[in-house]
Amino acid sequence: MNQAMSSLANTVATILLVFTCAWSQETREPQNSAVTADNWLDHQERVSWDHMQKNISPTEPKTAGGPQPQPGIVVGALSKKDPDYYFHWVRDSAHVMAAVADEIKAKREFVQAAPARQWIKDFLQLSRRLQKTDSPVGMGEPRFTVEGKADTLAWSRPQYDGPALRALAVMKMLPLLDAKSDRAWRDLALQVLKTDLDFVVSVYRKRGFDVWEEYNAENYHTRLVQLAALDKGQRYVKSARYRKAVADLEKVLDDHWDPARGFLRSQVVIVATDGYTSKKTDLDSAVVVAVVDADRESGAHSVMDDRVQATVHVLENLFRAAYPINQREDLGLAYGRYPGDTYYGGNPWFLISSDYATFYFRIVHRMKHGVPLTVSGKNADFLKAILPEVLRMQVKPGMSIAASDPLGTALIAGLMSRADGIVKRLQTHTPPDGQIFEQIDKVSGKPVSSPGIGWGHSALMTAALARRAAVSSL
Repeated sequence: MNQAMSSLANTVATILLVFTCAWSQETREPQNSAVTADNWLDHQERVSWDHMQKNISPTEPKTAGGPQPQPGIVVGALSKKDPDYYFHWVRDSAHVMAAVADEIKAKREFVQAAPARQWIKDFLQLSRRLQKTDSPVGMGEPRFTVEGKADTLAWSRPQYDGPALRALAVMKMLPLLDAKSDRAWRDLALQVLKTDLDFVVSVYRKRGFDVWEEYNAENYHTRLVQLAALDKGQRYVKSARYRKAVADLEKVLDDHWDPARGFLRSQVVIVATDGYTSKKTDLDSAVVVAVVDADRESGAHSVMDDRVQATVHVLENLFRAAYPINQREDLGLAYGRYPGDTYYGGNPWFLISSDYATFYFRIVHRMKHGVPLTVSGKNADFLKAILPEVLRMQVKPGMSIAASDPLGTALIAGLMSRADGIVKRLQTHTPPDGQIFEQIDKVSGKPVSSPGIGWGHSALMTAALARRAAVSSL
């Protein structure tokens, strides 16, 4: 080892000791038990599982004396007014049921396999019925009543990410269904999957409302989950149309990169809004949510993409300045949707913050499994911000950082510290009973908006699984 490398290795060893000490610190609020980030996340994963069950096949009708919800319904949240989220969103239900499949696969000790598998079967039956339900926008209908009927209220329609997300969820369910004993259920799952994929390939060129249901446009989130669904779906359904759509989507997704401003735009070619939104920007955490939802192993539009990392860096600088609660240096950041957001105060969101933690954990996992991290002019500032100041000068565009390199070792430590800081942030603002709300007040830190957000719990569980995968690879 030459003198320069020896010096770098010694510096890294010192830095790692600092990071290790930082990981062991317990920064908690008085109302919560003093546990480390990993222990809390492990505990909250179990608590979120218990809470999320209330969203799945609920028995309480929408109105007193009204009809019972259908089996397989997954309500967006438990609240029925201010805001009313007691509907079955195709998008939200896909997130929840994907988490159910993930937890069954992980064989977590708190998962009772028999009822969880029944949820999957009920969801598949319901999904097949909903695919055939008449709606002015066809399968672009974003939500249904708990009785399993098309929603007739004025809403942002059409939305085209839901079927793609459901397809991704069904692909997680299929390996859990035995080829012999569950053959009828596998056949049903494949029917649901093919119907969703065929719909996606028929609409991927069309504009629709975004993940926040505010902009009718060409949306990054919709396009990326469509790409992921069609790409992964070819394992089950071979189609030249799918392959062509994947190639087309890869090209148009690259058009979202804005080199002048240094981030991936959440929307291009906006044609309409919901009439209420205050949004006037294309800088949006929807990009990060999309990358987490798509879960591509590497390459373009994965956590290893320099453009995605650059976008995260821009958003982090924004949220650090925008939210008073982010002035605490002993915690990681809380993340919101976009600058100028006013919905229920325009605060950080629990589910979005969980997705940022997942983003960091997945970079660690990818690097430890041999995916090199390439430095460019786009992501250099992102990487420097993660490293201690003494190592930042080592980051040069054009270099490739491997996990086994001294710099890679320090980077992985920094990524884990960044992700665990976000977990500690979530820990600080989660009520003692572990119920997850939509938002975190940007000034007081109190939970606000709706309680019992199913997608919030599923995002937390996804982060827990991502952390476990990252740690197991260290």
